[in-house]
Amino acid sequence: MNKASSSKTREEKSEPVSIGDQLRNGLLSNRRAILVLLWGVTGFLGLPVLWLSPKFSWPEKFIYSLLITIYSVFLIAFAGGIVWWAYLRIMG
Repeated sequence: MNKASSSKTREEKSEPVSIGDQLRNGLLSNRRAILVLLWGVTGFLGLPVLWLSPKFSWPEKFIYSLLITIYSVFLIAFAGGIVWWAYLRIMG
């Protein structure tokens, strides 16, 4: 086997890592990162990340989904209340 063919086989073995693999190995494998993402950043829009994570059991996913949805609805209602209050102050 010559030098060119041995280096070619090494290059063929080192495939680029896809973004999906990086997510599965990084973000989806970190319970704390997922919970911070859900509670602090995305709310119910981040639920697909929770359901893709192998680190949570099915009952945990269900309970967290329910809590995050209630939390998100509360935040939206709170923001709507502030907007309504401001509207009434401006118009009245």
